[in-house]
Amino acid sequence: MCTNVNPGAISSRRNSLPQLKAMQAAIQGKTVMKEEFRITQSREYGASYACVALSWQRSICRTGLLFCTILPVVTWRVNTSDRGMVTQSNHKKIDHELVKVIWVLSHGTIKQLCEKAVIQLGMFDEKNIVEVIENNIRYCLCKNPDMAKKESSTRQALLKRTTDELDKIVNSTRKTKYSKEIRAGKAVGKYNMGKFVLFEGGGDDLKYKLDKDKIAQESALDGCYIIYTDVPEEDMTAVQTVQSYKSLIQVEQAFRNMKTVQLEVRPVYHKKDDRIRCHVFICMLAYYVMWNMNQRLQPLFEGDGQGKDRKYTFQYIIENLKSIRKENVDFMGAGSSIITQTSEEQNQILNLLQVSI
Repeated sequence: MCTNVNPGAISSRRNSLPQLKAMQAAIQGKTVMKEEFRITQSREYGASYACVALSWQRSICRTGLLFCTILPVVTWRVNTSDRGMVTQSNHKKIDHELVKVIWVLSHGTIKQLCEKAVIQLGMFDEKNIVEVIENNIRYCLCKNPDMAKKESSTRQALLKRTTDELDKIVNSTRKTKYSKEIRAGKAVGKYNMGKFVLFEGGGDDLKYKLDKDKIAQESALDGCYIIYTDVPEEDMTAVQTVQSYKSLIQVEQAFRNMKTVQLEVRPVYHKKDDRIRCHVFICMLAYYVMWNMNQRLQPLFEGDGQGKDRKYTFQYIIENLKSIRKENVDFMGAGSSIITQTSEEQNQILNLLQVSI
């Protein structure tokens, strides 16, 4: 069974290990108490943790349904997480006999693998997934050209903003409360470009230059990413491993829907734990209904236009169906029910939803 978890949506990224421990306990059939999740004082986070534990313990594992997807013929579970949970300490502390992992490496870790000659930058391919195995760990090397363009353009834009501010600071002759060094440090920290900037001198003689070697090294990794796993190859191919990681977007979308005006799981105005859990559970059920509606309405969405020409959205469907009313009429002791006559468009939607009035 493969459990997809989006830690950024439910907790602080600094406190991801308790989630893994909670998942292990749930797999073993142990009762997961709310105290195990209480990382912050926020009841909203506590409710989200309880929601995750509920989904693990009661095996709510349906593709696209909030937290989990199913993989057949395996007796352990696989945790698929984004970079927020990927640390060596977390990897060592979980029970790998019980919980396998599908995680993605950071650029820093990729550089370390290159230095150890485990991989080479020339192995990244835009069309094929290259697999490297070391000490029972499988590294799936991928490259996304669209991501490469985005990362390159983002870095160039941030470098330009940084150099523009640094030029103003270096060329400034006006005395201020803070020295040029402090102002320059704030400027590079603002855009997180400090690793690409080299400073010389100080005070009025402060100068800077861009480290072109580091920029070139970083550019070589644009669009490159490595998904690593300890799942045996006979249970999951490299393609399935990459697809499982990419399925995290479904979880991201689920949490986005849970937080927006469609479901509004937050803010939580309840104060008692039982009511908070009920509130989150009702939102989960509402998302389940919404997910199934979206699946049945796919023919309508697929035949719709694109961009400005797009007509049908889930919000539009709900607003359209709101006009269907049922009124109870009582006239001189005789009662009857009257239902609004549905339009052709409403009939089409109801037929797709397999709902009769």
